[in-house]
Amino acid sequence: MTEKYLLGIDNGTTVIKAALFDLEGQEVAVGRSEEVGISHTKPGWAEQSMDEIWQATAQAIRQCLDKAGIHPKAIAGISLSGHGGGVWLLDEHGRPVRDAIIWLDGRAKPYLDQWTSD
Repeated sequence: MTEKYLLGIDNGTTVIKAALFDLEGQEVAVGRSEEVGISHTKPGWAEQSMDEIWQATAQAIRQCLDKAGIHPKAIAGISLSGHGGGVWLLDEHGRPVRDAIIWLDGRAKPYLDQWTSD
């Protein structure tokens, strides 16, 4: 029987990490992406390219699997964690409509302040 592994992916705000574990929970390998940029086109705005995040995620996973020397078919399960809330708009084909508005973005703060004061 082929050995199986579990893959954990941490989609942080600036770096994506992927970690591979055996079924006993022992760490096998870790991969890390290049830094993902944050765009501040206006004061208080914070956006990220979803395409860049996707590529960084793939980079971290490839690096992790290469370090471990295993084939992707050996992965029995995947767990994913991501950074805080935001607006991630996709079209009907699952493609990004625009850059993601990430948790650091402050343009909704006046609305939140109003809701919490009511």
